Amino acid sequence: EAVDEGVVADPWIAYYLGVATEWYERIGVDMDRFRFRQHLAGERAHYAADCWDAEGDVSDPGVDPDWIELAGFAYRSDYDLSKHHEHSDEAYTVFKQYDEPVTVERPTVDPDMSALGPEFGGAAGDIADALEALVERDPDAFREAERSEASTGASGETASREAGAGEDGNGDGAVTVEVDGEPYDVPVSDTGFAVEEVTESGEHIVPHVVEPSLGIDRALYTVLDHSHRTDEVDGEERTYLELPAEVAPTTVGVFPLMDRDGLDERAREVAAELRERGLSVTYDDSGAIGRRYRRQDEVGTPFCVTVDYATIGEAEDPEEGGPREGDRGEPSDGASGERGEVDQEETSTRTATGGSRERSDPREDTVTVRERDTTAQKRVPIEDLGETLEALRDGDLTFADL
Repeated sequence: EAVDEGVVADPWIAYYLGVATEWYERIGVDMDRFRFRQHLAGERAHYAADCWDAEGDVSDPGVDPDWIELAGFAYRSDYDLSKHHEHSDEAYTVFKQYDEPVTVERPTVDPDMSALGPEFGGAAGDIADALEALVERDPDAFREAERSEASTGASGETASREAGAGEDGNGDGAVTVEVDGEPYDVPVSDTGFAVEEVTESGEHIVPHVVEPSLGIDRALYTVLDHSHRTDEVDGEERTYLELPAEVAPTTVGVFPLMDRDGLDERAREVAAELRERGLSVTYDDSGAIGRRYRRQDEVGTPFCVTVDYATIGEAEDPEEGGPREGDRGEPSDGASGERGEVDQEETSTRTATGGSRERSDPREDTVTVRERDTTAQKRVPIEDLGETLEALRDGDLTFADL
């Protein structure tokens, strides 16, 4: 639509703007704080027929926008290859085959050098080249010159003036070309101008160039700025980065609930298995489980996996008298909070493939998976954990689907 309305100069520049929009949204740029700004004519480089900048607003909330350039998209049209052709006499074209041959009218010239030579001397060759360029650019100049010549012959100079002339016609039955800044009037009868019917199977075209220029530093800064969030969990302020899962430096943090009783050994095994699948994993057994969650929230890790006593077949912490997945007694409804115990009555567990399987103890050989943005938790069988995390990372599965 923007191309049809003349806002964007060419479909190819529109294509790159569309691809860039999808990419910036995918990596975490807030589309409400993103825009494309078109360069004014006075801003554009000499080679650009159109130019757009992708910009992101990195201002603080509630103040005037602070737009920074993320990328530039210059439409250079055929400037580059046309200049190469002009200065090298090489044809930088490609042949575009038509689906079916077409018959077209093609204006041509065949300059009469026996007339141009005596008239223009050493400039005759350059004038002939200029005539060939003119007939491609403005064939109407030759048509107007022919009409002017016919009118002059029939009715004198008054008729010639009434007939007028094309952009490069002079109204006296001649066309005007410029060589080295000097204008030359060439009688149209000496140009060999004709219109031929030809059948063409394709055409030679000069490829156009679109020049996207993207930088990683400003894009990264903008993503971090747009992803920064604060909220309140259990009466405490929480800071986290709402990075897309496929962009986050670490996909999953793996923790033992307690650094004893074999939980740490099992958690390290789980971490190693996930790394073998190519997932980016961090292991942390330092401090209370809630603090470990917060550390991962702050660096944008989208998922955390906790190995607890239920995982290894024990219903509760032998020393504490019950399972603990939080550090302040968070909710245990399996949907929110920092604990996320499942109902002991549950007899099946959802997997990444949407199936289920019967279990005598639904929590044994399962782990708690916590989602960063909502702090919701679900239990997932260890044997399905890698596949499930991959699907979550790639967007093939949502956390609500578990």
